[in-house]
Amino acid sequence: MNNENEEQVLEGEISLADIWNTVRRRFLLILLCLVVAIFVAIFSLQGKIDMYQSSATLIIQKPSNYGQSALPDYYSSQGWLQTYAEMLKGESILLEASKLITFPRVSVDQLRGGLSVQAIKDTLLLKVSYSYEKGIYAKKIVDTVASVFIQKMAEMNESSISNFTKKLETQIEDYQKQIDILRADLEKPTLLKEEKENKQNELKRLIEIKGMLDEQLTRQILTTQQLVSSVKVYQEGTTPTSPTNSRDSLTIAIGAVLGLFVGLLLAFLLEYLDDSIKTEEDIKKISTYRVLGVIPRFGLKTDSSYYYPYSQGKYYKKPV
Repeated sequence: MNNENEEQVLEGEISLADIWNTVRRRFLLILLCLVVAIFVAIFSLQGKIDMYQSSATLIIQKPSNYGQSALPDYYSSQGWLQTYAEMLKGESILLEASKLITFPRVSVDQLRGGLSVQAIKDTLLLKVSYSYEKGIYAKKIVDTVASVFIQKMAEMNESSISNFTKKLETQIEDYQKQIDILRADLEKPTLLKEEKENKQNELKRLIEIKGMLDEQLTRQILTTQQLVSSVKVYQEGTTPTSPTNSRDSLTIAIGAVLGLFVGLLLAFLLEYLDDSIKTEEDIKKISTYRVLGVIPRFGLKTDSSYYYPYSQGKYYKKPV
């Protein structure tokens, strides 16, 4: 008999009526958890600092012969744009920008923490964003970082062109010196006819070589410039008028949901741990006997000599 009762208890299912009764009995506990969670969420918002985000857009101008087979596949993908995005967050860029921003003073770590660089998909645009406590300062910072980056990229391009052409320029200067010396010698009146002809032939040869080097230098500079992309400002930093982290209502709503969840969890946990008998259904769950009747509870007197206390603050008449 006991085994059958235990099996009936284990096989019992929680009905909607059981859930409603649990919520009704533990309503004050659930309400308390809800109110406490809302107050905690409101209190957490008191120390929050509003942040304003300014965004500038840079355009990476493609090389003049972009997409031709002479260029590597690297230029036909978004990989090089991602490279520019990583370079913008580099130590040298942020250090130079930190020196130029005199007010407000921001360190390299602060710049790196608040700076966001995003390569816009399927475009040649870089979106540079920075968050700060005041919108006008956020715009100043993001514009300064973009300006420093553009300047650094221009210097790198010039350095690249210089490295390609430095050797040619040195050779041209050497040939020009030899040409000047020969021309000075040809102007001497004591120069013999045979020597003069030899020097004229040599001068002609040097001028032809120098002309070839000049042409090669010009071609080299044009080719290098075509292969080098440039960076320009497409849109200056915006001036934000409202904070980007203003989500007070969302925070309070999340706190309310969490409080309600915790309240319900505690209510059902306490209900699970409470093994006292409260209703007719509780008797049916642990016994195979039929319930013949239920004695209703009316407005009872609370005289301890006539009534005895029971659980849940209920008083029942003592048997005569």
